[in-house]
Amino acid sequence: MDALDPDVTAARFTGGVPGLAHLAIEKATFRWQEALTPEAMRGQLSTHSAFILMPAAERAAKLDRASGLVAAELARSGASAALLSRATYCVRARL
Repeated sequence: MDALDPDVTAARFTGGVPGLAHLAIEKATFRWQEALTPEAMRGQLSTHSAFILMPAAERAAKLDRASGLVAAELARSGASAALLSRATYCVRARL
């Protein structure tokens, strides 16, 4: 696995809820941005199960690469933090 974020399923969210078609479904998407420093990126990724389960050398290399990408962007932009676009998808069934 070469991706920095091994969980890309959120990018494929279409809003459908399999198996709940008989219920009234409310859906909402909340978009936000998170300010990340290289240290924050490393800390955040190190809590993901895919990283926790990696062999230590692979985990360290990927965390170094991720924090290095953020550091490079900060050096390029002159910003103190990189903005990471996020989206939270919420689904509520009305019973």
